[in-house]
Amino acid sequence: MEEWYRQSQEVWEHAHIRLQRAVRRQRIQADQRRRPHPSYQVGQKVWLSTCNLRLRLPCKKLSPKFIGPFEIVRQVNPVAYHLRLPASYRICPTFHVSLLKPAHSAVGEARTGEDPPPPLDIEGSPAY
Repeated sequence: MEEWYRQSQEVWEHAHIRLQRAVRRQRIQADQRRRPHPSYQVGQKVWLSTCNLRLRLPCKKLSPKFIGPFEIVRQVNPVAYHLRLPASYRICPTFHVSLLKPAHSAVGEARTGEDPPPPLDIEGSPAY
């Protein structure tokens, strides 16, 4: 009985060492292809991906890819953020960084702040 117990312990330890070695190799291979996640600051505006949201739109194909921008209220953990969403959304306001995209205010302000250019006059008729 003692011999069987000792042999079982050796087999278990050998299997455990091999398993840890395999896990270590897989972690190294997976980390080579990973990109570091973006870090956001509290108060920063971000766009929210609609891939996991159920939007009440007639056509999913033409629905927006991102909605927002929404303000980050706090960082829950290194890869999750709590957003300030309208109460009408009725969803959990904590999202993974892969679902967020930074909102660049300079681009949005340039679009809304400028008037469109006047129409061109080509042969007496306006052209846009």
